[in-house]
Amino acid sequence: MVSTPEVSGDLLFIGSCAGVFYALDKNTGGVRWSYDAGKDQRKVGFHGNPIILDDLIVIGTDINEAPRGAGYVYAFERASGKLRWRVAAGRGVASDIVRAGSSLYGVTLSDELVSIDPATGSVSWAFSSRSGRGDRIPSAPVTAGGRVFYGDRDGGLYALDSKTGRVDWKREFTTPVSTSLAVFGESVFLGAANHIYRISQKTGAIEAHYLADGWSSARPVISGNSLLVFIGNTVASIDLSLNKINWRQKTSSRWTTPRPLIVGDVILAGTEIGEVVAFRITDGSHRWSHKFSGTIRSIANSGRVLYIGTREGTVYAYRAPDLGDKAPDGAAAAKSGAGL
Repeated sequence: MVSTPEVSGDLLFIGSCAGVFYALDKNTGGVRWSYDAGKDQRKVGFHGNPIILDDLIVIGTDINEAPRGAGYVYAFERASGKLRWRVAAGRGVASDIVRAGSSLYGVTLSDELVSIDPATGSVSWAFSSRSGRGDRIPSAPVTAGGRVFYGDRDGGLYALDSKTGRVDWKREFTTPVSTSLAVFGESVFLGAANHIYRISQKTGAIEAHYLADGWSSARPVISGNSLLVFIGNTVASIDLSLNKINWRQKTSSRWTTPRPLIVGDVILAGTEIGEVVAFRITDGSHRWSHKFSGTIRSIANSGRVLYIGTREGTVYAYRAPDLGDKAPDGAAAAKSGAGL
């Protein structure tokens, strides 16, 4: 299994479930540098999305098989892979790392939200919801308006002051928060089992609610006046009012990418049987699909080249046949693969 790739310059950054983080040449797939986190702690994996900060790239490890061990958040120098700092974070951070102002935020496997100083790696504050549940990877937080929002696995949505970690409000749902969060305007969007909510950032009040016919998962993505979300084995475009579905497309297998990816005027998503499928954003019409070997875990892009990571550890560079008129140009190897 691999984490979601990040592209910066001529490098592709990606981590493996086996605990090795790689910087690959995005044109050839050759390894520029790597770091084996297994030398710091056994049975670790990279599952969250890394974040790029100036000359650093930051990502967390997590420990699913050794609950008494310690996971870390790492900061590597982008060009050389030199370790700038690392900080212990309980059983580790499996969520995406996000940034607001001068701080980084991530959620540990123990449902603890941590704030980290990116300059030193020191923990500024930590907040635990004490949900006590460890049956799935926690959702990624989001930041807006001086607050950090995150949903725990007991169905609580929290708004915390980003500087102090003080809880400004909490909203409780009857089911666990099952998606990462998205913000738009003055609202927070999230899925909780078969419910999709729009919540006021200021008060936590429910502004709108949509009852879906399946479990909502992954990260909702906002495009224009639409919310793009996985519901069961469908991808749906829902009006931001949550009053109507604009369109919906179904596949024969489960979506396995962490969110719909927008490139140009298409939406890309991957399935457990190895298909990458492209739909038109405006009406959901099928543009193209391509079958790879393995379960699709992640998709990133640089121009018109897609970088596709599989659960089995292979990374593909694939020049997409059509990403619409608004897609940027880019150059890279077509249909080449690298094994991690």
